[in-house]
Amino acid sequence: MSGSAHRVRAPDGVTDVNALAPHSSPAPPRTSRPPARASESTHPAVLAPTTARSIAQLRASIAKELTNLRGLKVSDFESGERPPVRLEALAWSVAADVRALLDAAASHYNTSAASSGRSTEPVLDLASLARMELASLTKLIGHGADATPWQRVAVCDSLLQVSRRSLRALDTLVADLEGLPPPADDAALETALAVQIRRIYIELHRTVLGDDLPDCDTIRPRLRAAGNCIARTLSRSVAAAIRAHDRHTMRSFQGRIREALLGSRDDDATVDELTRIWQDLTNFTALLLDVNKREELRGHDLNAIVAALSLLAGRAPAAQCPDEVLDALRDCDGRDPELDALLARVTTVGTMRQCLDRVPMTLAPPSQRPVDPRRGSWSGLV
Repeated sequence: MSGSAHRVRAPDGVTDVNALAPHSSPAPPRTSRPPARASESTHPAVLAPTTARSIAQLRASIAKELTNLRGLKVSDFESGERPPVRLEALAWSVAADVRALLDAAASHYNTSAASSGRSTEPVLDLASLARMELASLTKLIGHGADATPWQRVAVCDSLLQVSRRSLRALDTLVADLEGLPPPADDAALETALAVQIRRIYIELHRTVLGDDLPDCDTIRPRLRAAGNCIARTLSRSVAAAIRAHDRHTMRSFQGRIREALLGSRDDDATVDELTRIWQDLTNFTALLLDVNKREELRGHDLNAIVAALSLLAGRAPAAQCPDEVLDALRDCDGRDPELDALLARVTTVGTMRQCLDRVPMTLAPPSQRPVDPRRGSWSGLV
C-alpha cells in the first residue's frame, strides 16, 4: 500500500493506530471535543496495489486499535450530569481511525480482486456496511443539544461497539482470504463474557416473567423480586460490558419500581400502575434476549451442540440422556425454549437428539454464510 502510515495521539495519552490511509485523506486530528460535523467515508480512496507486507501492517494496525478499544471503559464516563465531551472526542476519533482502516482494506481488495481471481466481496461488503453504520452514529455525536448525558454516553457506547466488532470481523475475513492465521485476539474472553451476559439476562427475564401472570396479590412480590435481580445484575463485574443504554434502562426501572412500591395503595389504580410497570419490564427483558444474535454466542452454541451430538452418537434412543451431554449444553441455556426445558429435567437420548437436530443453520460461522447487504440488518456480521 503506497499511503504512508501516520501516528496520532488521543487526549490523555490514549494512543491510536498507525492508520494505513492515503496521503490525500489524513485522519482528522484529535481534539478535546468532536468537530461540528465529522467527515463521512462512504467510498474507499483509490490506492496503489499493496504487498504482503502492507497486509501485515493492516492487521497489526487492527490489532493495536482493538487493544486500545479494550482499554476504553465507557462506564468510567457515566457518573455525573455533565455532557461526556471527552468520551465523545475519543469515540469520534476511534470512528475516524476505523474508517481509515476500512478504506485501506477496501482499496486494496478493489484493486487486487481482478488480478488474483479471488472473491473479495465479503471484505468489500463488510467495509461498505461498517462505514455506513459508523457514519450514521458519528453524525449523532455533538449534535444532540436536547440529549441527556446518558443518551450521549449511549451513542458513544454504540459507536465503540460497532467499531470493535467491525475490526474483529475485518481481521477475520482478511485472514481467511489471505490464508493467514486467524486473529490472535481475546476471542475466548469475548465468548465467555457473552455467555455471562446472556446468563444474567435470562435470570432477569425469568424472574420478571415468573410462572404465571401476576394478580393483585402477587404483583408487588414479583416487582420486588425483579428490582432485587436488577440490583444484583448492576453490581456484578460483568455489568460494565452491558450496553450503556441497557444499564440506564435497568436503573430507570429500579426507580419506577421503588417509587411505585413505596407509594402504593390497595386500590385498582395502584394495581393497574404496578401491572403496567411489569408489562414494560417484561418487554424490555425480552428484548435483552436478542443477545443470542451475537456472533460469539452463535459459534459457542453451535460448537456445544455439535459436541453434544457427538456424545450421543451410537446411544440407544430410549436410554437416559447422560450427564456429560447435559453439562456440555448448560452454557447454551437461553438459546432455545425446548432445549432449556430438556436441560431442566430428565430426558431420553432420542428426545435430546431430535431437539438438537433442528438447530438452525444461522448458527454457522460467518465465513460459511454469504454477506447480503440487502437484509437491512447486519448485527449478525458485526
